Amino acid sequence: MGEQKLFQVPSDWLKSAVEVLRSAGVEVVAPVEEEKGVINLAPVASAEEIAPRYVNVLLPLKRLFLPPSEVLIEYEKGENGDVDVRSQSFSDDGEMVVMGCRPCDAAALEALDKVFQWDYDDVRYRARRERATIVSFACTEPDARCFCTSLNGSPHGTEGSDVVVFFRRDGDFLMQVVSEKGKKFIERLSNVVRPAPDGAELPPAPELLPGMLESASGNRIKPVWILVKANNIKLCICLRTIQIIY
Repeated sequence: MGEQKLFQVPSDWLKSAVEVLRSAGVEVVAPVEEEKGVINLAPVASAEEIAPRYVNVLLPLKRLFLPPSEVLIEYEKGENGDVDVRSQSFSDDGEMVVMGCRPCDAAALEALDKVFQWDYDDVRYRARRERATIVSFACTEPDARCFCTSLNGSPHGTEGSDVVVFFRRDGDFLMQVVSEKGKKFIERLSNVVRPAPDGAELPPAPELLPGMLESASGNRIKPVWILVKANNIKLCICLRTIQIIY
């Protein structure tokens, strides 16, 4: 899209965003506390349902585009032995805006896009991706077990996102537009969104110790990764971890 522009919104922008999107018939998905301490992405009807504070969701963003289970075909065997096979129609239409996923989850979508639109084009996956706008929330307090920097990511990464939202210490937020979908999202919120003032800068990303995790006992854990390459697609797989005590 070229230059990634910055916009500013007040602290209560989520309320207006959900109202505007819902009134336009857009499905809004955001982090919800399903039970104490368990946060997951789920459809919301108002901003009051959105979890105010969380590190990350329990289940990954990809399940919105690649459901854990899905009926593709049904069959019925007749009395004469003939089998009637019926394909299930696909009804995921209309727009969806996902707000509040983390940059690491959004970045993973770029890898999934290559896999599911490779030699075989998964039309259901593609349709779900095309209807979705990804508004990720930059991390302010990464968990001790976070490892995005081990994969050349960042708590403030923009890969896979259409808009990235950054919290500012004064209570307001900055929005970085990454794609054309993100530009459309900003235009919809014209009642609360304003161009960031000249000289506005994104807050610094919180520091992670590259390549290191922390166990519940406080010991350091080093993840062991292998890089698998196939037809220009790279996949990083964590084989095991080595605990380092010091």
